[in-house]
Amino acid sequence: MEDQVTSVSIIEELPSDLILCILKSDCLSVSDFACLETTCTTFGGIREQLHPTLKFRSLVDLAVFRLCESHPIYSCLNESRKKTLLLRMGNNWKQALNFLRSVEESSDSVQSKSGSGYIQVTAGISFTIVLKDYSVYISGVRYLGDHLLKDHLKYHKFTLISFDQQPLTSSYVDNIVSVSTMYNHAAFITQSGKVFTCGNNSSGCCGHTTGGYSLKPRLVEGALKGIPCKQVAIGNKFTVFLTREGRVYTCGRNSHGQLGHGDMVDRPTPMIVESLVDCLVVQVSVGLAFTLALTSDGNLYSFGSGEDWCLGHRVEKNELRPRLVKFFKRRNIHILRVSAGAVHVVALDSSGLVYTWGRGEVSQLCNIEYIDDFKSRETTPYLVNSLKSQIAIQVIN
Repeated sequence: MEDQVTSVSIIEELPSDLILCILKSDCLSVSDFACLETTCTTFGGIREQLHPTLKFRSLVDLAVFRLCESHPIYSCLNESRKKTLLLRMGNNWKQALNFLRSVEESSDSVQSKSGSGYIQVTAGISFTIVLKDYSVYISGVRYLGDHLLKDHLKYHKFTLISFDQQPLTSSYVDNIVSVSTMYNHAAFITQSGKVFTCGNNSSGCCGHTTGGYSLKPRLVEGALKGIPCKQVAIGNKFTVFLTREGRVYTCGRNSHGQLGHGDMVDRPTPMIVESLVDCLVVQVSVGLAFTLALTSDGNLYSFGSGEDWCLGHRVEKNELRPRLVKFFKRRNIHILRVSAGAVHVVALDSSGLVYTWGRGEVSQLCNIEYIDDFKSRETTPYLVNSLKSQIAIQVIN
């Protein structure tokens, strides 16, 4: 007991700036901060010189604010958006930090029990792919994977997909860490950023010069040779690649301008989208025949088929090049995540609000005023009012 009292006395004698340095070392969770603030009066006092322009309830609060300041999402927001975020979080910096971390960590993968990798499940029209501990399994398809299954009973079993790749060094294996698929082809990203694709390549969507079916995952090279990717979005017979440097490449069918090159000419191999070269793209998403590109400054660009108003521009007009969705820009709204369905879109902003637009014939837009109208449409982004009281951290179609 005496030792505990002595320890607390020593902490109380430490300078506030030193305690602050320890608190913002980014090794504590939000719940840890809350417990510290609740149970230890040592962190209650705060010296004004540590932050003269803002008032904080405690030293813990100041430390959490500093962590928010250094967070990559928060640092990209302008002052108005920062104030809106804090207001939505009830002027609670701990809740704001929890939101920022949750958005950053949200994904379609979960940590496996073995701890050696992640589990991700994704599906195409007639097949399912499972990524578990860096191994990829497939079930329920004839023309995707490393062989043709002759026994139809095997369609109901998961089969391991093999990848022809040499280790980068004798001690390093370039594991598969992400899978993307939809419709009739799939893409696999390795730890080093290489992309392998397989499936129906009749439109060039797999990025290989040869057409037909690519029955075994093959490395995508061409313009992407030596350029690591962090995300691949799969559309209907077209593919969008996002590199780690924030550049966008596309290939495959271009019937509506969904490749973003200013024309409607198909591309058999990846080609960079020149209109987005000056932007730092952080996420891509695709619908049936349209593409969305989200930049680091929270701006959203759309291109391709404008049918059903899924581009968000108030007109059913195809866009052959990326076009800014002005609805968000005009309202000073910073988009953090976007997800495209076949003919509708869901977006998440920097304060946890959700927007939808496009076709809503089965109420996927959540625009309850049209709940009885199965042909409802939203020509521009619509704020989902039923979720305004909630703080969303991810949107997935």
